[in-house]
Amino acid sequence: MTRFLILFSIISTMLACNEQIVEEVEKYHNDSIPAVINYYKFENEQKILFKQIKYYSNKQIEVEGEFDENGKRTGVWTYWTPKGNKWSEGGFENGLSQGNRTVWHKDGVKYYDGYYNEGKPDKKWIFFNEEGKKIKEVEYEKGVIISQKDF
Repeated sequence: MTRFLILFSIISTMLACNEQIVEEVEKYHNDSIPAVINYYKFENEQKILFKQIKYYSNKQIEVEGEFDENGKRTGVWTYWTPKGNKWSEGGFENGLSQGNRTVWHKDGVKYYDGYYNEGKPDKKWIFFNEEGKKIKEVEYEKGVIISQKDF
C-alpha cells in the first residue's frame, strides 16, 4: 500500500507540472497479470521511458527503478522476493552500479553491505550469515580485493 501511495504521489506531482505520463503494460504473465509496466513521459513530442516496475505472477513487485534520458538505469533500484521481502537495494548511475548496495537473505536478515564505484566493488564490504552475525569484511579498490578478514 505504501508503495502505491508513493507511486501515486509521484505521478500526481508530475501531472500537476503539466507533464504527460503514460503507463503501458509491456508484458503479461500467462494469466493476464501484468509482468512489466513501463512509465513514459513526453518531451519534444518524444516518448521517453523513465520508470519500470516488474511483477511476479503472484502480483508482488519484483523490481522497480528509473532510467535516465539515455535509457540507462539511474537512481535507486529495489528488488523484492516473491514473498514481498526486500532482497536488494542500490544505486545506479549511467547504467552502472554506483554507491551503496544492501542485499538481504530470503528471510530478511542482512546478507551484505557494499559500495560500488562505476560498476566495480569499492571500499569496505561487510558480509553476514543468516543469523545476522558478521562473518567477513572485504576491502576493495576499483574492483580489486586489497584485504579480507574472516570472523
